[in-house]
Amino acid sequence: MKNLSKFIAFFVATMVLLPTVLFAASFNFGQDYSLRKEEAVNEDLYAVSGNTAISGDVFGDLYAVGGTVFAGSNISQDIFLVGINVSSLADVGGDERIAGINTIIGGDIKEDLVVVSGKTKILPGTNIFGDAYIIGSRVILDGEISGKATITGGTININGIVNGPLQISANEVIIGPNAVIRDGLVYSASKTATIDSSATITGEITFNQVNTRSGINKFIPTFFGIWVLIKFAILLLGALVMHGVFRRISERFVSVGISNFWKSLLWGFLFVISVPIAALFVILTFVGIPFVLLAVSVYITMLVLSFFYTPILVGSIASRITQKDKDLVVTWKIILLGVVITLALDYLSYFGDVARFVIFLTALGSIVTVLLHKFSEVR
Repeated sequence: MKNLSKFIAFFVATMVLLPTVLFAASFNFGQDYSLRKEEAVNEDLYAVSGNTAISGDVFGDLYAVGGTVFAGSNISQDIFLVGINVSSLADVGGDERIAGINTIIGGDIKEDLVVVSGKTKILPGTNIFGDAYIIGSRVILDGEISGKATITGGTININGIVNGPLQISANEVIIGPNAVIRDGLVYSASKTATIDSSATITGEITFNQVNTRSGINKFIPTFFGIWVLIKFAILLLGALVMHGVFRRISERFVSVGISNFWKSLLWGFLFVISVPIAALFVILTFVGIPFVLLAVSVYITMLVLSFFYTPILVGSIASRITQKDKDLVVTWKIILLGVVITLALDYLSYFGDVARFVIFLTALGSIVTVLLHKFSEVR
């Protein structure tokens, strides 16, 4: 019972201590997070959860990571969303960056839009006042882009307005009846585009025929190539967000993971195994149900953190091996290197799977170690 009490206390401390690493921002995480329409945040907002719904106003940047992510109302500055199902219907005062599997975009975006997603749909009435850069297996554009549009994907369906130059690389290009392209169209595809007779295209149309099925090694936009880009973008953007959110102790996570690698690996393994077992025992008592719900919420959060910290740790280890200087500062270059190595492990069969899982457990263990140390400091 004494160990169980310590275990529960650790989870409570985790919920309390994690937000203290932030500065000039609101941070929320857990199974679900919702900012109601009548609510507002007067600073940057970070939300990491299974399901995230932002219906209120945010007078700063919005960073949201989750399985399902929704953003509505007004975001005064930049917006940064990573998730499986992403719906961004907000009016955005700055840039909008999205990485997801299924993405829906609406509202007014005052600056640029960058999207990497399996399927992207830009709704009618959407106004993008800057440039747009979109990568996806299927892209449907029904809104309006004031600047330049660069789109890469499998099937591209243009049925909206593009006021600047439009450049497309795809397997298939479809120009619908409501399409208005005012500054020319340059596209590369396996066949000529299907252009509706009611579409309006001003300027020159340039077609470059390519064999998009000639080989994966050419990295022409195919489903495989797009999926690799999607995984790369989600992992990179998520890792960058996590490092930015936990900037105050992020390098401490990495330092502990490297200097106490085997100990962190053991802690990570014990955490993965012990939490479900402890939850099964505690759930047998009615009094323990709230603690189980708390444990599940923290458990999921810790796994998400570890997933995105894995490439950070991988890049840091690689940097430490190649550099003689023992002082390690985590930068975006190190994170990028870690993402590339982590994705490369997917192609090393059994060894790659084992190596990635070991690093994941080590990242998890280092986070647990640091949080336990923080907990002991505040006792």
